[in-house]
Amino acid sequence: MNHSPLQVSNNTLTLHEIEWQDFVKKDIPLTVFLSSLSVIGTLGNVMVILTVGRRDRWRNYRILIQCLAFVDLLSCFFSIPGYIALSRFRYSIESDVFCRGTTMFHIFVGAFSVDLLCFIAIERFRKTCRPLKEDFSLMRVKLVCICLAGFNIALATLGLFTFSSQRIMVGNLIGHSCLINKEGTFAKIFSQIIILFLFLKIIVCTVLYCIIGRTLLQHRKHRPHMVPFRYQNSTIKNMSCDHNQDQSMERNNACSVRRMSLKSVTSSDLNSSFQNHGSTRHISSNLSGKTLYTKSAKISFMFLMCTCLSFLSFVPVLVIRCIESFDWQLRADMFKYLGSMAGVLYRFHVLNHVINPIVYCLTNSNFRRDCTDLCKYRR
Repeated sequence: MNHSPLQVSNNTLTLHEIEWQDFVKKDIPLTVFLSSLSVIGTLGNVMVILTVGRRDRWRNYRILIQCLAFVDLLSCFFSIPGYIALSRFRYSIESDVFCRGTTMFHIFVGAFSVDLLCFIAIERFRKTCRPLKEDFSLMRVKLVCICLAGFNIALATLGLFTFSSQRIMVGNLIGHSCLINKEGTFAKIFSQIIILFLFLKIIVCTVLYCIIGRTLLQHRKHRPHMVPFRYQNSTIKNMSCDHNQDQSMERNNACSVRRMSLKSVTSSDLNSSFQNHGSTRHISSNLSGKTLYTKSAKISFMFLMCTCLSFLSFVPVLVIRCIESFDWQLRADMFKYLGSMAGVLYRFHVLNHVINPIVYCLTNSNFRRDCTDLCKYRR
């Protein structure tokens, strides 16, 4: 986070002492916030990787979940501690390589995570609204993820020229801080391009999920009442039991009238038996279709929640970036007014890398069961 230099009247304080005082005064809430997110996000994303990795049968959405969890894990394990280091040693970052490298990594994990969410929205759109078209193959999904990673690496490389370690005056002392190049035009253009890309991605995902939601509602209206999954097996078993009872009654009747000729078994009895078998298979297929529809709708809703919460976490930094693009002094006054909460709002977007495992756990009972089984297995 960018801070204005602290004006200190006491000339006996060293640069590190001034740095520590400023950290205690402004950034303790930010450090607690980021540290908590780093721990929670690391544990959650490791759990997602291990849980999804145990699956025998891979599907498109599971590959995307795995890839998204890996990117979020990188952010929680490296990027968030980097933000804490930049906040703690804001006046003594002399290494230009460290400044540019952390900036590049922050841009990469943030942009890659958002792009994966957009691709997930496209995949759910094809799955829900274009069911007759051929789905993405597993190889194509992996290839798209690799291409997105390459594109965001190239985009983050341009971020190397937007930040640098710059000399600042801290009272009567000279310090170094990792700051954006305010005087250069490239940094402003690059920042505005990033904001524009983010706005476009938000619009695209919003439109796609609105169409998905409308399609799911239309399907729900035209379909009969959906049987809950826990009742489906019992329903099929009851139907099978009834059919077996009918067969046993027929056998008993046959035994009681064993003197009758085999000709007494008419074709109508055989037809009724075949109709019973056919109706059982037909109802079973209907129940299976409803189960698949329910599962697809739940997966789409789960990714909808992840996308909405992720984009909402970018709102504060988007507002701050827009303000600093037009009036840097207004941005400085706003930070001074907000005090210690300014740092929390400025780094609020890191929630994008933490909330996904929480959403999976809250909206997907299978994921909760798999996590429980994994913990029991590890014990």
